[in-house]
Amino acid sequence: MSVLKELNPHKGEVVRIKFKTINDIMATSKKDFEDTEDYYAFGFNIKAYLQGGDFIVANALNEDSCENGIAKSNYISIQNHLDHNYSFNVYDDVIESIEIVDDAERFVSHDHRILVVRAGDEMYINGNPLIWNDGSCLVSNIDDEEKVNPNRKLLKMFENFIADLAVKESFKDMNEGEE
Repeated sequence: MSVLKELNPHKGEVVRIKFKTINDIMATSKKDFEDTEDYYAFGFNIKAYLQGGDFIVANALNEDSCENGIAKSNYISIQNHLDHNYSFNVYDDVIESIEIVDDAERFVSHDHRILVVRAGDEMYINGNPLIWNDGSCLVSNIDDEEKVNPNRKLLKMFENFIADLAVKESFKDMNEGEE
């Protein structure tokens, strides 16, 4: 049975996807590389395919019409905040694993290409967990030659934004009391 039919994600839900490797997809494809790349859109969504992560479902389950004798395939459209601001189709045959993330709290900014999801006790920015001691997400900072988490800048932006909102809201309350 189709993994997407079984899961049946709906528009607006957050799904955590681990994609098969491109080599595995090519090995099972009955098309040549150009047709396979065009069908799955690897080139435009390379970060999403290589990294996987949490994505918002842009359009619920669909089924391809039969093309050139190739069997129908189930797919969903997901918003790709990793590579660009638009969605792409994710087919059953490119998914290694998929699950719906119970996300009581999420923040999405397509303008800033940010998806923040709080799932349980963990927070994810663009599908990456905010784990400060995780060596795999640390990169060299050219300015001070130390290892830093690239998500720290995003977290600092959120802190500043929330602080600005709090100050603005407190002045709003003070101005209303004077009138």
